Amino acid sequence: MIWQAKKAFFADQLTETKNPKAFWSCLRQCNIVGNKETEPPSTFKINDINKYFAEMGSGNEICRETLNFFAANKQNETREEFRFKAVTEDEVKSAMNEIKSAAIGSDEISIKMIKAVSPYAIGAITHLVNRSLASGVFPHAWKIAIVRPLPKVTSPSNIEQLRPISILPAMSKILEKLVIRQIVAYSNKQNILPKLQSGFRKNHSTCTALINLFSDMIDARDKGRYSSLVMLDYSKAFDSINHEMLRAKMHYNGFGYDTTRWIESYLGDRLQVTRLGNDTSEPLVRHQGVPQGSCLGPILFSLYTADIPSCVQNCTLHLYADGSQLHLSYKP
Repeated sequence: MIWQAKKAFFADQLTETKNPKAFWSCLRQCNIVGNKETEPPSTFKINDINKYFAEMGSGNEICRETLNFFAANKQNETREEFRFKAVTEDEVKSAMNEIKSAAIGSDEISIKMIKAVSPYAIGAITHLVNRSLASGVFPHAWKIAIVRPLPKVTSPSNIEQLRPISILPAMSKILEKLVIRQIVAYSNKQNILPKLQSGFRKNHSTCTALINLFSDMIDARDKGRYSSLVMLDYSKAFDSINHEMLRAKMHYNGFGYDTTRWIESYLGDRLQVTRLGNDTSEPLVRHQGVPQGSCLGPILFSLYTADIPSCVQNCTLHLYADGSQLHLSYKP
């Protein structure tokens, strides 16, 4: 009888739950999916982990010829150049309310604290944001990340099986969200992002990616053609972004000098410490990549890889975040 009551309870929970996080939590309670370890073994040395994370993606070289092309040209000379606009207090409040994470960054100021004082400090916060956008400088105090190492697999045996997640100051997230809104609005208006990129975009998801892919394959089948599919996944995608190349590509797509200078300031000379339990590593500087766990990271990655479709010929390309699917149909 108890078993039947539990079964009915969890069945109702799974049926009624609309939030993905709550849905997966319910699955774990039912033991339908396993619980991964949230922290790596304590045998890993904290400074070694931080050094590995800080150097991820640093061995990748860029093509100087490609860099020079993007830096010296623009995709559309008649395109309106993007420049940051000053934000209002209402926009700052809206961005503030979008942040749900309770994680506390290196400045030990939580989003809950900022929201509590916002009726008295919203003017000062708005001034700080606008000053940053106008000067092209991202505050150094907001560039210090606390990195949490999360296992990619159950019971990791080496540092390479860990993934870095950056916990950033709440003020950094507010500013990032305000910047995202302007960059995304411009990118959508100018059709900069690939139409078949389903990751990190409003009204897009894994569902739209699968629907597009299956639609192409079914269409090929109806025409009596065979299909071959190659699926690619970038290794350390966010960590491998070259800042110089990103800035050149943003210039190519119409982002003005003041904007790319701000992006360079945001990404440059970022400090990180890795924290595991009660242990904290020595701080190190990152010289490449975008912080995993940041608000800006996904849109910067999308802009960095927006030219991928131009490299693909004789097949259809579908994209979801850092994954690519190449579909080729042909007669038997």
